[in-house]
Amino acid sequence: MRNWAFFLVALAAVTIGCAGHGSSATNSIGTTSGATGTTGTRVTIPDNSGGPVDPSYKGAGAVDVNFLTGQGRDLGELLAIVNHVVLQDDLGPEDTKLQAEVTLRLKGFQSQIVHLDVRPGGRDSRLFQNYPLEVLRFEQDNGGGFSTLPAATTDLSPDERGFPATFPARIRVFPGRDTSLPVFFDDSMVTIEQDGQVYLNAPQFEAINMPANNPQLLAFISDYVMFDISGMADGDKPILSSGDPAGRIYFSGDNIAISQGGQFSNPPGPDRGIFEALTLDVNNPISGFYGPQQNLGTGSSPGTYSLVTPDPTDLTGTARITSLQGIWRPFSQVVSDSTGFVFLTMPTSDDNGDQDVVLVQHSGDKVTNMYFGFADLEAGTFRVYPIKDVVSGITAGELTGTVSSYVTASGTPTAVPHQVRIGAFTFDPGSSLPSGFPNTGAFLVFRR
Repeated sequence: MRNWAFFLVALAAVTIGCAGHGSSATNSIGTTSGATGTTGTRVTIPDNSGGPVDPSYKGAGAVDVNFLTGQGRDLGELLAIVNHVVLQDDLGPEDTKLQAEVTLRLKGFQSQIVHLDVRPGGRDSRLFQNYPLEVLRFEQDNGGGFSTLPAATTDLSPDERGFPATFPARIRVFPGRDTSLPVFFDDSMVTIEQDGQVYLNAPQFEAINMPANNPQLLAFISDYVMFDISGMADGDKPILSSGDPAGRIYFSGDNIAISQGGQFSNPPGPDRGIFEALTLDVNNPISGFYGPQQNLGTGSSPGTYSLVTPDPTDLTGTARITSLQGIWRPFSQVVSDSTGFVFLTMPTSDDNGDQDVVLVQHSGDKVTNMYFGFADLEAGTFRVYPIKDVVSGITAGELTGTVSSYVTASGTPTAVPHQVRIGAFTFDPGSSLPSGFPNTGAFLVFRR
């Protein structure tokens, strides 16, 4: 279990599920309170339409609780049966609807997802600060089959708790976006007492799931926007761990990943390839694979990605198991009607003034030049760097500037970061800008 915990701490990102997607909401750049851009350029984030048929779910966000189990032992199988997740904030509860039972093998390495649709509730985002771990029942291998053990519903002591057991959390859900919450759950975290009931070992659960310096369960934005950089010169691209130049780069707001661009597929094509999620250790990305979008006739489904980690039960160290999986959408499908340059900011799970920035110069679907960096909407500043340095973190070639003239989705001026949908940017005087980068213009925020 600790191998998986270290894996996810290094990644700081988690898995997502693939909800259906229907209609969309847009933010468009025009001339708004000083933010002048190309009329019609817009962010388009699809609705999550996998929830109940209810108007209040229009534009719902998605939360996938990803149960990661296992300690690498196989004898005396212990199963936990789950089928319900409920999250609550000041607007009230959001819970799973008609969720089938999910069986968690607490001694086997698995990744199992329980999906929850979260209504927007008229908010720019919703923050859930508690996570109640619910278990319907347990089943134990007795050598001749499985016997059912009830999940305790009252606490035996502060350390041996009944279900649901509630823990502090930071689960930020944006309308139309996907969020994932990793929950490590193995047999070391439960105790079968003399009364025949199963209790949660709370200190062990907390030790594995909660960072010592930030004791809460942490969820992450987990759907990526993909930028096709295959048309850029190799020297301007970030480098994969193999030494090959990347063909694609992905941003979520919380995380960054790079991948091949299909150039090594057999047969050649842009459908699948190596995928690497970047970590703070530049020499240790988390590897996996990306898969293609599917043609649905009326449009395309999101593409997929999966990350793998060594199987702790394989003594040879060669076997890999899929531990994380999620979706990506092409830049051209979520930012449309751009005439060649886009300044895009992406909120993080903190949903404050600090946002990721991508500057994209493109011809159709192909990126011709790209910078990445950070904006502070409260301070009114931004810093960006050539995309080739996204892996190394080298700050040579830094460009700086200011952001201002913020407006809401309805065009009303605002100074509140989470309300901003459009604003103006200006590079600092004397900046040595790449050819085709405007000195000033409008930026878009990637949110509904």
